[in-house]
Parts: sequence; C-alpha cells; structure tokens
Amino acid sequence: MPDISISILAASLASNLFVDFFGSRDSSSGQLAEEWLDHRYPQLRFVEPAAQAMPPSVQLRAAIDAVPSVARPRSDATHGHGPHEHEQATDAEPSGGPPVQEMILPGDFRHSTTVLFLDERGLPFPVFVDPHDARVLGVLASS
Repeated sequence: MPDISISILAASLASNLFVDFFGSRDSSSGQLAEEWLDHRYPQLRFVEPAAQAMPPSVQLRAAIDAVPSVARPRSDATHGHGPHEHEQATDAEPSGGPPVQEMILPGDFRHSTTVLFLDERGLPFPVFVDPHDARVLGVLASS
C-alpha cells in the first residue's frame, strides 16, 4: 500500500508550484513560468492582436462551457451521486463543473486570458481563452 502522506505531500507541492507559476505574476518564478508556457504552448498563449477585448464575463463563460462537467470537486466525486445535505456547497458552476479558482487577464494584447479551475483532487488546471473573441484555445490538465 502506498504511503498516503507522501502522496498528499506530492499533490500539495505540485499544486503550490502550479499556483506559483500562474498566480505569482510579479515574482521571478511567475515570470519564468509564463516564459516557459510561451515557449512550450505558444498556440495557447499567443493570439492575434486586436484593439478590443471581450468583457471578462464573456471570456469566463467560454472557459466554463469548455470544461467537462466530469471534473468535479472532491465532495461530488467521492460519492458518485452528488453532494448530500450535510456537505458544504462548493464554488462549482450550476452546470456541475469544477470551481473557478482564478481568472488572469492578459497584460499584453498578444496573450490569452487564463482561467484556473480546480479538478476533483483540488489541483488547479488552466483554460486559455482568446480575449478578443472569447474562443477557447485549449485546456492543460493537471497530473
């Protein structure tokens, strides 16, 4: 049987690194992460420049609609038939999708918007949206 404390520690470290990469936009690790993403996933990060961006709410709705409803918070996934009355409500969308952790609007008109969701293990995963037309460019799954 695997040591559960090591699994929990590994998941926590991975989650913190991922959040640091996306959330710490002013730190050197955040800058390095953005540069790495630009290099590794240019099709998700770069968009055709345009003068106008869609409202953040439209971009967020596009990201929510692109995420499969099977990626649910742990409270829904553990029982297989939805939350019970004694369980806490989550920030999941009414569609049954995962909760939104953060939305990162681009500081550069050539970059995509990043919407971070939490998967069923509580790990963040990003959805990339073109801010100019709210088209979803892709999703990176947490592993």
